[in-house]
Amino acid sequence: SSQQGSSSVTTEKRKAVFATTFRNEKTFALFTNQLRNEGIACQFVDKEVIANLPSIFPCYHPYFLQQRSDVRICTMTAE
Repeated sequence: SSQQGSSSVTTEKRKAVFATTFRNEKTFALFTNQLRNEGIACQFVDKEVIANLPSIFPCYHPYFLQQRSDVRICTMTAE
């Protein structure tokens, strides 16, 4: 029998990971505040954890030298 209209979407919580820098902290705060108003929780990863993450994509561009201390990682979960 056919189950037309059925959805394979689960009701499990989904999590998104965002990375940003402290240079745009005020702008990102506006974004996370709006998400919070919509029922999406944001949790930031500790700086010490970020500092100890292995590099996945080395940056060789001479004009872009992003220090790890400037990076923030945020996980977002729908409540």
